[in-house]
Amino acid sequence: MKSSKTSNGTDAAGGSVKHGKAYNNGDYLRGPISMDWLVRASNLPGSALTVGLSLWQLRALRKSMTFSAGIGDMASRWQLSHDTVRRALWALNCAGLIGIRSKAGSKHIITMLEHGKEKVNDQQG
Repeated sequence: MKSSKTSNGTDAAGGSVKHGKAYNNGDYLRGPISMDWLVRASNLPGSALTVGLSLWQLRALRKSMTFSAGIGDMASRWQLSHDTVRRALWALNCAGLIGIRSKAGSKHIITMLEHGKEKVNDQQG
């Protein structure tokens, strides 16, 4: 469905229109994300799916399957507690959907595992 551009350069929902595509202030989720990954993440407890989708957005912005991610950044973005984000990361890691490397006082290094085939877990500190 093509978005119709208004005179002020936005679509009916308020997102900007560029080349016939609607963007909501630059925030969007970009894939591909496998349905298997989504189904597995949706079956995890708590906010694991929300945090997982946030990680996919970061992956697209950083243009790499491995990137740094701060718990505080994700917590404030999604209005979650730091503990909720930690539990979600742990659940995604245990399910083989992400790999985590961390050191005390540093941002986590996340590796998105598209099909859960490999597992990276080098938590320290």
